[in-house]
Amino acid sequence: MDFSEDFELFQLLTLHIIPMMDRLNLGLKINNPLLEEIKSECVKAFEMAILAGSIIQQETMLQLNEAEIGYLAIHFTLAFERKGFQPHPYNLMLVCASGMGSSQLLLNKIKRRFTHSIGKINVVQLYELLDADLKDYDVVISTVDIPFKIGLPLIRTTCFLGEGDLNLLAQWMSRQAPAHPSISRFFSPKLFFTDLKSTERYQLLEELCQRVTEYVAVGSDFLEKIIEREKLSATAFGNAIAFPHPLHPCGNTTFVAVALLKKSISWDRHEVRYIFMLNIRKGEKEPLQCLHEGLISLMDNSKKLAALDKNPTYNTLIKLLTRETFQSED
Repeated sequence: MDFSEDFELFQLLTLHIIPMMDRLNLGLKINNPLLEEIKSECVKAFEMAILAGSIIQQETMLQLNEAEIGYLAIHFTLAFERKGFQPHPYNLMLVCASGMGSSQLLLNKIKRRFTHSIGKINVVQLYELLDADLKDYDVVISTVDIPFKIGLPLIRTTCFLGEGDLNLLAQWMSRQAPAHPSISRFFSPKLFFTDLKSTERYQLLEELCQRVTEYVAVGSDFLEKIIEREKLSATAFGNAIAFPHPLHPCGNTTFVAVALLKKSISWDRHEVRYIFMLNIRKGEKEPLQCLHEGLISLMDNSKKLAALDKNPTYNTLIKLLTRETFQSED
């Protein structure tokens, strides 16, 4: 993520880090009431803050606590938003032959159905469409036939914009979105464990790393990097799930090793039964948004975790991760 041209981030970090360094030098600790929410809702930004904290420690020999890391993560979250790492909202041109009241009704129907997917909507009559500037719009929705070319995708609907018409728009949006590759390729039956014996966090990480190295070449310092990251901030995120991972990429394989425990173990302030050990290979160029979304979808869905409890097998896990990962829950 290149934020080198984000001068606002530079200014905000400068203003934040100066008093933060004073606190660290004086041994003062602050409370961060948003910490757990930041860790679960701003996963990428929190990981960036972890790395930033490790660099600060290397340069100053002062270690940041979780509260300080969480506040740094807020700045990275805002930088993400400024850079536009959000789904593209579609701008619609609505052509309607009926009166203003009917047009407003159609407008409200679209906004209710596609709250987070729609940017701006402009309502025009057919004769106005000839002179309309369409360069900022993605699609035209019309309740009347258009007898001339418009240079944009056209969805012809009824005057009432019923459920079938709204579904046509939803189908068009789904075709515009890039296809999500299957995340199952990051998992393997050989890296799915239900028989780990350790009952203490670091012992369990050591046992899991040892099992992983029997199948994947990750380097002799893999466990060390896992523990280094864990000591900076525990990787348990609630719902009995932990996502341990090395502070820096290891080996030549991106993978997720999974351990399901028969009994919960203490993981900092949480009790954990499901462990997803994530490793990103060195030099990884492939976007891994689908993997992150799949894991977060599982973490936030108690029904899926209950199904995994009922049938704790590799095939069950893959079905739960790939089924409706990118759809909202009913």
